[in-house]
Amino acid sequence: MSSASSSVRLVGQLLVLLDGMKQTRKFAVIGATNRINGIDIALRRGGRFEKEVLVPVPNAMTRERILKGLISKLPKVSNSIDYQLLALATPGYVGADLSSLVREASIHAALNGKSTVSMEELQFALTKVKASIRKGEDVNVENISWNNIGGLDIVKKVSTIMKIFFILILY
Repeated sequence: MSSASSSVRLVGQLLVLLDGMKQTRKFAVIGATNRINGIDIALRRGGRFEKEVLVPVPNAMTRERILKGLISKLPKVSNSIDYQLLALATPGYVGADLSSLVREASIHAALNGKSTVSMEELQFALTKVKASIRKGEDVNVENISWNNIGGLDIVKKVSTIMKIFFILILY
């Protein structure tokens, strides 16, 4: 039996169970995925579930707050930790990734006979713990202007003309 046919049967059974529930009964179905497009569309059809909650990938400021919370729970922490730098160095990391990062840094410190977790251990952990969100799925992109790009003068001119043309049409 292939995993595809098992998946189809599982979704079918879940739909039968959900459709068989009485309207008066209150219950909650909670699920989580990082591949929302992988969920069968029959499950996501309007009226099937009342709410769908999207938890976005944390931005740099949120990652900094998460890191501060996780690191504050460690027994001994160096004052040299640059939380802002760590947050900027972890685009695409979600809460679980950041938790793994801090745990890996703690383990690295312990294995090297250190009782304090410092920036050095966290930098080492960055080489071991990778982001869940891969490039192209959700990435922080810097705002770059044409002045930052060398050459391509003809492309710059055409692009500027096209922007003006589109603005004229829109207004």
